[in-house]
Amino acid sequence: MKILNLDVRSEMEWDFDGHASCAVNMPLETIPGKLDSLRGYDKINLVCRSGGRAAMAQRLLEQAGIREVFNLGAWQNLSCS
Repeated sequence: MKILNLDVRSEMEWDFDGHASCAVNMPLETIPGKLDSLRGYDKINLVCRSGGRAAMAQRLLEQAGIREVFNLGAWQNLSCS
């Protein structure tokens, strides 16, 4: 199973506020242009600062037909083990 842990915060937040070591940074505003590459995953876990942007990303992905998308809320909730 191909799983992607996606942090949708800005690059500045990613760099200065910390991030989970198992996550990839893809700011929310860049997601529409990357839908084709995201379709290759079986499951996408979304995180951000508090869950709001992750919810917006979840809606974008689901509207694009990507179904196994989960909002985990704050990036600190992402378990890398």
